[in-house]
Amino acid sequence: MARLFSIVLLVAVVLAGCSQRPDDATITRAVQQQVRAGLSDIDALADRLGGDSAVKMLRAFGAPDPGTLHVQHLEVLDAQRLDNGDYTMKIRYDLVTPDNSRGVTRTIQLRGVADGWRAVAYDPATNGL
Repeated sequence: MARLFSIVLLVAVVLAGCSQRPDDATITRAVQQQVRAGLSDIDALADRLGGDSAVKMLRAFGAPDPGTLHVQHLEVLDAQRLDNGDYTMKIRYDLVTPDNSRGVTRTIQLRGVADGWRAVAYDPATNGL
């Protein structure tokens, strides 16, 4: 009987660990990676269309260099675990560049991947499904 209890307890602990949402540091890294990737895509498009001068024009109009952008002071306002294991979260954070900082509140979806969590496009029409 004691052995059965130990097995049940172990399974419960493992399942509880699997159902916990990612911690704030993990969410911060995923969001920062997503925002930087989006800016890098814009830079790449500008470079293809107008070369280095187009990228310089983006900077002149205030678009930050993706490598200088940081997500700070992240706060999870709401988190819902989806049936597929992803999380839909309403978050608030400061988007910080060398020139300024601004608060952002948005809904994201985090998807579990082999090396951790990735922020992916959130579609409010499907509620992340």
